Amino acid sequence: MEIGGTMAMATKEPNILIIEDSERICETLSDILSENGYEVKVANQGKEGLALAKEEKSLFAW
Repeated sequence: MEIGGTMAMATKEPNILIIEDSERICETLSDILSENGYEVKVANQGKEGLALAKEEKSLFAW
């Protein structure tokens, strides 16, 4: 999150689910978001992502 030209830490730790078939993109996004205080889950396939979302549905806002 950028505020006034500087990166601001997230005030809470929302859960973010990244579903992307490129492992490199997943890793990069996950690293950036984690460094900024977010809880990140990663799935490399749609079915895997849906299963993870259902498994942890209480953790993700829809």
